[in-house]
Amino acid sequence: AIASSVVGIVVLRGGGARGGKLLYEAACVLKSVIKDRAYLLIEERVDIAAAVNASGVLLSDQGSFPFR
Repeated sequence: AIASSVVGIVVLRGGGARGGKLLYEAACVLKSVIKDRAYLLIEERVDIAAAVNASGVLLSDQGSFPFR
């Protein structure tokens, strides 16, 4: 058997001012799809990360990260 050394990371961002519910719903779907095959990180939303039992939160002192 060959052991995989790949680490999967999924970063969920977005939501905006009124998008908390949508972000929460997307996080729930992602969490159920990726299960334990990848880390789920939620950007800037500790509340949502805790609610869906995400792997962690990306926090920045500059606001949102410049992912493209």
